[in-house]
Amino acid sequence: MTIRVLQVLGREPVGGVGTFIKNNIDNSTNIVFDVIDSPSKKSGFNKFIEEKGGKVFSFPALNAHEMFSYWKQTYDFYKKNAEYYDIVHVHSPAVVLPHMIFATLFGIKIRIYHAHNVRYSDSFVKEIRNALLVKIALFFTTDFLACGELAGRVNYGKKFFTVIKNGIDANYFKFEIKTRERMRKKYNVEKKIVVGYVGTLSKIKNVTYILQIAENMRDTKIQFMIVGDGNERQKIVNLIKQKNIKNVQLIGRVENVQKFYNAFDVLILPSLSEGFPMVAIEAQSNGLPLVVSKRIDSTIDISGKVVFEGIAKKNLYQWQKNIEYCISKPNNRIEAYLKIKQHGYDISQTKYELSSYYAATMKKR
Repeated sequence: MTIRVLQVLGREPVGGVGTFIKNNIDNSTNIVFDVIDSPSKKSGFNKFIEEKGGKVFSFPALNAHEMFSYWKQTYDFYKKNAEYYDIVHVHSPAVVLPHMIFATLFGIKIRIYHAHNVRYSDSFVKEIRNALLVKIALFFTTDFLACGELAGRVNYGKKFFTVIKNGIDANYFKFEIKTRERMRKKYNVEKKIVVGYVGTLSKIKNVTYILQIAENMRDTKIQFMIVGDGNERQKIVNLIKQKNIKNVQLIGRVENVQKFYNAFDVLILPSLSEGFPMVAIEAQSNGLPLVVSKRIDSTIDISGKVVFEGIAKKNLYQWQKNIEYCISKPNNRIEAYLKIKQHGYDISQTKYELSSYYAATMKKR
């Protein structure tokens, strides 16, 4: 029997949740993913879903102007299509309420909310709004998933929830010395210590904090490389120019981030809040030490090479010391990916976890 799962997102993802969904598609099973999201020109996610045999349904971006339109389209969708789905799996706090209400109304018995973060938004107003939407939606939710223990506790309190690991292809991210040499030559950092960042350029990721760290280390042999794109890109570009921060390279969005991990010596993630970032697992599979915000789930430390630090202004000097500490320690990166596999974060294992969860939940119902 085919299990048809409707994956619901607020917008077409460029990483993070989108990578999680893509990594868990397994055409060898009887599970099919369809998707609801608001399409983006910057992402190839929807095309990937369709190539894998799933359907993509385009909804408007949910904002104050489109609120009525979004709710009406959601109602119409479930009225017409609910009978085709066994499971609805919602990943976005902004859109969870209408989907849970109408999935309930039209008889979808398994309704999953998946907490991917410890905050509901990087905007104060939206965070209050989304928190309220989630709290109400949980009354209509049958099953609770989280990317990590911290995200689960923050979103669900004392409710029972299941952690589904953010798995990666550990072999794909393993360290390659030839790639390292080629990338460092290409970006003219052969004689530099490279501190990297990979992720969205958004307020919640706190990328401007990296610029402050870089300012403090401008007289060293350390080069910062920022890989990614987002709505704070122009702000970051302006700050680099205004403060003449020459030891930062802004790379932009790339197709093959694995190459950059090889070029880095340390990865930093100064997020204001985050659940269980997949970037951290990818980097550890590559053998990189990490310096990360204390607001990130502490269970990301699989390799024993993750240092946690506060993100107040007074902590800037300590970030510098932590980076220097990571650089000074001997580091054999060649077999780091094996440790990721041993701890169950390889996609071959995590893919089985999610498909088994779906099957077991279906059986219970």
